[in-house]
Amino acid sequence: IWEIDVNINDMQPDESAYITSLADLDPKTAKKLRDLGMTMGQQIKFIQRAPLGDPVWIELRGYQLAFSSKIAGEIMVEPQRGGESS
Repeated sequence: IWEIDVNINDMQPDESAYITSLADLDPKTAKKLRDLGMTMGQQIKFIQRAPLGDPVWIELRGYQLAFSSKIAGEIMVEPQRGGESS
């Protein structure tokens, strides 16, 4: 178990993590993300960050989703231990 809070902005390309909290998001945004399948415990994979830092892309449930780095900074995750090989 990781001792520090990590959010999606802390991730690097091809890293995987599990969603631990959407609590820092405003309720309307959190509901939209849950409706898109971003639920507690859901595994995500960080795909990339745009050249100027916004937006960020993740993969979850077989599709890619892009959103602002501000939103990414409010989605807490637990990194998956033991890197994946590409």
